[in-house]
This record gives sequence, structure tokens and C-alpha cells, in this order.
Amino acid sequence: MRIRSVFIFLAFALSFALMHTVAFAEEPVGFVVAEENAVIMPETGGEVEVAEADETYEPPEPESLKPPEPVPQAAEALAINGFSVVKLGAASARIYLDPVEGATKYLIYRSEKVSGGYSLISKLKSAASVRDDGLTCGKTYYYKAVAYSDTGKGPFTEPAAVTATVDKLANLKAESVEAGRVRLSWDPLLGADKFMIYRAKQEYYNYSNAPKPLKYKLSATVYGERTEYIDKYAGQGETYYYKVSPYGGDYGSGATQPVSANAKVSAKIQAFLKAAREQEGKTYVLGGKGPSVFDCSGLIYYALNKSGYGIAYMTSYGWAQSSYRTVNTADAQAGDILCYDGHVGIYAGAGIMIDASTSLASVVERPVWGTVKFAKRVLS
Repeated sequence: MRIRSVFIFLAFALSFALMHTVAFAEEPVGFVVAEENAVIMPETGGEVEVAEADETYEPPEPESLKPPEPVPQAAEALAINGFSVVKLGAASARIYLDPVEGATKYLIYRSEKVSGGYSLISKLKSAASVRDDGLTCGKTYYYKAVAYSDTGKGPFTEPAAVTATVDKLANLKAESVEAGRVRLSWDPLLGADKFMIYRAKQEYYNYSNAPKPLKYKLSATVYGERTEYIDKYAGQGETYYYKVSPYGGDYGSGATQPVSANAKVSAKIQAFLKAAREQEGKTYVLGGKGPSVFDCSGLIYYALNKSGYGIAYMTSYGWAQSSYRTVNTADAQAGDILCYDGHVGIYAGAGIMIDASTSLASVVERPVWGTVKFAKRVLS
């Protein structure tokens, strides 16, 4: 009876052991069964954290695979070594700067004081040059620049200064384009908006015909971006000297060196002078009207009629009282009639006259002599 009881106990114990072995196989020790779509996490002995279905688990990245943190660039490494400003004219300047390795942008500042008050005027993505317009002629401007990279900022450059002024006028030329007109021309001048033109007529001493010192007077002022000017009031046969002074606003760059031109003479005046010269050497006779003898007024009468300008005979007094235009002696041009007290002659230009001389007893071409009261203009 006791033996049978032992066998029954052993059989029961064996069955119980087999049941628990199967249960442990379905749920291994040390793990938990997660909910559907959950990520299985290793059990650490504490509370188990169950990841939600829409979360993604990423294992920590090894330190060796992380990108390095950017290292700030030293300011000295972003210094701009080449920085300059060049004047372009009365209202513009151009700023130049050398590239800096690693720089991604450049800022340029301007002030009217070297010590401060700088304002940003330009941003550049790469170093090159930039033009600054709208400057005021006569003012001095100061510029600074600074370079930036993705990780730093360089030091400001030292100030570069420029004064906005117009340059000297270049390549001034003078030429007579037609009778009594002289054309001045010059190269374009950036920033200039006014040109003051000075003129001097070459005058000569009486008797000797030696040239007098030139006396320049303001002849005209022209405005705008000009490259030429026509002097419409040049005396035919006269030599004129010109200077031009350009301005930008109220500031000028000074006058040019002088240029000269001899104003052309019209065909009518040339014919008149030619007819008078053809009588040179012929005898002076009071009341003579040609063709072999002449007095002073007779020579004028003959030469004008021969050159195609019909005119009645007049004495020297008649010429002085005539209705022809009266001209100041200093403004006389070739072909004008020079009036003295009791005498007349033909002005040939450049301080020379043609007349029938009482003292020389013939028709002569010589320097203007004595005191000329005024001139009368018959031809133009």
C-alpha cells in the first residue's frame, strides 16, 4: 500500500514537470510578448517600455561616424589685403577689392568722414569691383570693406579716400569750318556738365605788325555733356586762341592749354582782297579811281566793283558817314574798311591793310598804322 502511494506521487510530479516545460518553451524566460506591431525590447529587470507602432527605433550612432562640428574661422584669415578706390569723374567712383579664400560675401561702406558715420552701400557675393554713382563734385568720400565666411567675419579694411572732381579736358582742337566760324572739339569728359570757353584774338602793334600779348576773355559758357562748340563770331582772316575749362557742378579742373585757328574768309571777301592786291605798286593820284592810278577811296571803289559788288564812289568822309555797319577796330575782320581822319584803307586781316598811300605815293600792303577811328563792314 505504501509502495503504491509512492508510484502515484512520482507520476503526478512527472506530469506537472512536463506541463511547465511546454509553457516555458512558448514564452522564453527573460522576454515579454509585445503587442501587435510593437518592437520587442530586451527586458532589463525593470518596467518594460513598449514602442508605439508609428515610432522607429534607431540605435545610437557611434561617435566615430558623427560629422565634425564647424570650426570658427579666425578673423585674420578673412582680411582683405587689396582694397582701393578710383575716381571716375565728377559724380562716380569705382571700388576694387581682392578675393579672400573662404569668403562668401563682401560688404562695402561709405562715409563723408574718415572717423565714422559709415553706411552700407553694396553687398557682393564675390570680390571684383563695384561702381558708386551719385557723388557730389568737390566732396571727399571714404570707403571700407569687410569679408564674411560661413563661420566668421574678417576685420574692416583701412579707409580708402577719393575726391569727386572732373578731369582735365583732353584733345582740344580748333579748326575754321567756314567763313568767320571756328569749331572747337574735345574728348567726352565723364561728369562734366559745364564748359567755360575763353578766347583771345591775336592783335598786332601798328607799324611793326609785331604780335601783342594775348588777352583771354570769357567768350561762351555751354552746358550738358558737350564735345564741341562753334564760335560764330570769329572775324574772317583773324587768328584766335581758345582755352576751355570744364566743370562738374561748381568745381572745375582748370583751363586747357590754348589751341588756335585762323578763321576762313568768304569767297566775296577773298575776291575783294584779290582785286585790291592786284593794284599794288600803282601810283597814287588824288581823285584817281583806276585802273592805273588811285587815291585811297578810289582804290576801294575800284576793287569792290571789280569783285562784283557794285557801289558808288565815296570819299573818306563819305565812308565815315555811311550807313554801313560800324565795327570797333579790335573786332575788325578781313574786308572791312578802316576809317582814319581824312583817309581810308582795306583791312586784309592779321594786322595788315591795303591802301593807296599819300606818303608812299602808291598802292601798298603793310601793317596797320596810325590811329584808326573805326571800321565799316561792307561784306561778310
